[in-house]
Amino acid sequence: METAVDRRLSLDFVTDDAGYARPWNIHFTEDARSPLNDFRKTVREWEAGAEGLMLSIAGKFPGMMIHLRASAFFPKRVGHR
Repeated sequence: METAVDRRLSLDFVTDDAGYARPWNIHFTEDARSPLNDFRKTVREWEAGAEGLMLSIAGKFPGMMIHLRASAFFPKRVGHR
């Protein structure tokens, strides 16, 4: 896990055609949106029973999952060299 976090933190921001760093939007089909929404609901249930640091990070899980998955399929888009 430490290696994964270190790799994620070492990524450079992606730049657009003008050279500006900016976030990229990923649009989901309904087939992709449905399981993600199910996962978000599960995370909300986890949050209800969490406290402290777990509570502060649990809400980030869906976005982190998307980013890690996108990193595997689109490495140049999400900052890998």
